This record gives sequence, structure tokens and C-alpha cells, in this order.
Amino acid sequence: MTSSIQSETLIAVESMRSGAQQVAEGVGLVTATEDSLVQINVEMEQSNSMVSDISHATHEQQIAMIELAKNVERVAEMTDRNVSIVDKTNETVAHLNAVVERMRRAVTQFNV
Repeated sequence: MTSSIQSETLIAVESMRSGAQQVAEGVGLVTATEDSLVQINVEMEQSNSMVSDISHATHEQQIAMIELAKNVERVAEMTDRNVSIVDKTNETVAHLNAVVERMRRAVTQFNV
């Protein structure tokens, strides 16, 4: 009977050692999982920060594009005004040339 108790005690001790080892391995796995989750959280925060930066840069680009479009429109309006002024100047030059020609003819009549 004593040997039976000793044998069973030995089996129980071995089972406890095996169980303790399995618990230690489980704790190691839980710790590794926790470390992985912490790393995932850090990387998600970095990703969120990058997305926020991209969103901000996109907004800034949109503002710059709107300002650029306004400036292009102003340049187009100025170009239209310049074309109109050049057309009027050409008309004035043509009119002055006609006046000069009439004056030349008038002067040649008096130089007889």
C-alpha cells in the first residue's frame, strides 16, 4: 500500500510538473500575444497619424488648387482686356493713318 501511495504521489508530482510547465508555456504565449497586440496598436496609431497627415496635405492641396484656378482666371481676364486694348489701339492707328493720308493730300494741294 505504501508503494502504491508513493507511486501515485510520484505520478501526481510529475503531472504537477507537467502542468506547471504547460502553464509557463501558456504565460509565455500570452506575453508574446500581448507584445504583438501592443505592436499592432503602435502601428495602427502610426497609420492613423499618416492618414491624418495625408488628409491635411490633401486639404492644403485643394486650397492651393482653388487659389491657382482663381489666379488663372485673373490672368485670362487680363489677357482678354489686353486683347481688347490692342484691338482698340489698332483701330486708332488705322484711323490716324487715314487722317495723316488726308492731311498729306491736303498739304500737297497747297504746294502747287
